[in-house]
Amino acid sequence: MNITELTPSLHVIKNGKQVEYSYGEIFDHSIFTELLAVTYVTSPQFFFEQTSQFKNVQLILGIDNPTQHHHIYRYFLDQKKRLDDWNSLSNDVKNDLLQDHYHLRYPEPGTVIHSKFYLLSNPSTGQKRVAVGSANFTKNALIESNQYEELLVFDDELLYEAYLLRFDSLREKTLDYIPDIVRNKDQAQANMLVSNDPDLLSTLLKDEIIKLSMREIAVPEATFNQLDEEVKDLAKTHEIADRVHRLVLLTHKNDPKQGARKLVTVKQLEQKIPKIRALITATYKRSEQLDPRPLLIVDRNNHQLYAKQKENEQATLFSETIPVDRIREQMQLIHQFIEAYRTFTTKGDIANQKRVYEAILYAFVSPYIWKMREDLIVSGSGDASQRSQFRPFLMLAGRALSGKTTILEFIADLMGYKGKNKLISYSKFNRADSVLPFLQSELVAPVLIDEVSQSFFTGTAGERVTKIGANDLEGIHPCIMGTTNATDFSMESQLARRIYCLFINNTFDSNKLKESRDYLYQIKSKVTTDLFQDFSYRLAQRIQKNEQFACEDDPLKVARIIFMEYYQTTKLTQPPYFPDDKLNDYYERGRQIWRNLYIQNRKAFKRRKDKVFVNIEELAIKGERKSRKILLSYIPTDIIDEETGVLVLDRRKFISFIGIRYWWI
Repeated sequence: MNITELTPSLHVIKNGKQVEYSYGEIFDHSIFTELLAVTYVTSPQFFFEQTSQFKNVQLILGIDNPTQHHHIYRYFLDQKKRLDDWNSLSNDVKNDLLQDHYHLRYPEPGTVIHSKFYLLSNPSTGQKRVAVGSANFTKNALIESNQYEELLVFDDELLYEAYLLRFDSLREKTLDYIPDIVRNKDQAQANMLVSNDPDLLSTLLKDEIIKLSMREIAVPEATFNQLDEEVKDLAKTHEIADRVHRLVLLTHKNDPKQGARKLVTVKQLEQKIPKIRALITATYKRSEQLDPRPLLIVDRNNHQLYAKQKENEQATLFSETIPVDRIREQMQLIHQFIEAYRTFTTKGDIANQKRVYEAILYAFVSPYIWKMREDLIVSGSGDASQRSQFRPFLMLAGRALSGKTTILEFIADLMGYKGKNKLISYSKFNRADSVLPFLQSELVAPVLIDEVSQSFFTGTAGERVTKIGANDLEGIHPCIMGTTNATDFSMESQLARRIYCLFINNTFDSNKLKESRDYLYQIKSKVTTDLFQDFSYRLAQRIQKNEQFACEDDPLKVARIIFMEYYQTTKLTQPPYFPDDKLNDYYERGRQIWRNLYIQNRKAFKRRKDKVFVNIEELAIKGERKSRKILLSYIPTDIIDEETGVLVLDRRKFISFIGIRYWWI
């Protein structure tokens, strides 16, 4: 469409009366010679093409959303992009910019400019015009007929002067997008500025920082958080855009007569259903050999669990109330199972039994951790970064013969896992990334993985999987429960915050292995899903009634409450190993390690006022030299003041951490 033709979708009111004005009549360069424009979106090519006839043009390009501050801030910091943008302009536009015929400005960080108005004037004739409304300076808004917009046009000098003051006040909150180094050169010199020159880019960045610092601009912390999240968001956006693009191609066909595309017919759509289904199916692909979990799904309406025998079958209700006598029987079997970790281990203790019970509680709650994470965001009590408070990972760390795998197998029986192989062997995975598809499934039974290697906790792939699972996972998803060897077991602090870790310390007595196997076999042969069915029903009821079910300080609190109800209704005595509170094993293990290090290697610790200087290279654990990385992973990050060279710790916090009386250091 030509700019002199009418745009039916553009509703123009001029001086109080409806008129049929084209773009060319509104922005008439034969009458007006200067244009001041404020818009929050425009195409550079369109803008420069349509305004080239004006002698002087100033453009303020705003933003429409406070959450986009990071884009504006990035524009001023990314000097390479600014030079690339400059080099992409035509020579005529470059010349106009250098001759000050054009001024292109963006809001300073922290400023939202959502205004849309245009001031046209001619200093020679004194004619002035104001255009204000919903229309941005885009082809779709002003020329094409596929977007409905409003524009009020006034040839009014007083109104023009009022809006000129407004323009000047907005201009004070903007910065020139063309770098000073470019603007201070002629075009030939400016064209010699290349965007891959590190010295030039460093100088440009220095100039911008000086410019921003003179304005004393405070950049919100949220802006930096958005910059951090942008990489992940871009990856997600690319994936979604690619899927949507392919979906559009499948559901539309060309119409040569109209020069457009139309939706396919219903008959054609039916023929394409297999391709569409394959496209929109989640990346998780279930294989009974690789994923032995029961087909448990959750209903978002009542939050009860439903079970399928096979994938293509209709789901039946799994959550239901169970008679007290059957609950009592299953509770007694849990007690008998946990008693094995006292009777048949080399040094049975209550603390170890508590960890076994805690693992069972976590397993029962795990189908609802996604709901806890979701409600944290929906309720407004937390943001996406706090999802990791409800950890979708639990690891049982322990020596060989400590019964870690047996715990997972017992949990599998309680939750209805079938078949001989109920656990997934980590050795079947090529790399840590192979774990991620399980988290993309809406099957809510926990993924039970045996013998997770140390590389998962120290490698970049394992860290990526853990962070995605803990921070970014949305909607219905399962949790992962695994076992790993405690020998040399450690993980970075960023993983320790996202993985619930329980140390199963006591090994089974090798002289009682046959007896313990027979004992455990008798218990497991009587285990049913009764208790888990009743538990999921009670938890679903709490959610339906808006009763508390999620606690950030203790995600398993709801399980402790429900199990306390079981003790009341069954009249069973609560055992001393019932875990009343959240366990903090990784922290406690680190405390003990560093306490022992201090006691055994006092000379490696030097006091300097309120600091403790640690010669970490001298430290040893049980006679084995430990790497700096492993030792640092066991000390809370808020205690560390400096870790380059000699390790420097906050003395007061360190003393409190290891539980040593202050006068020892």
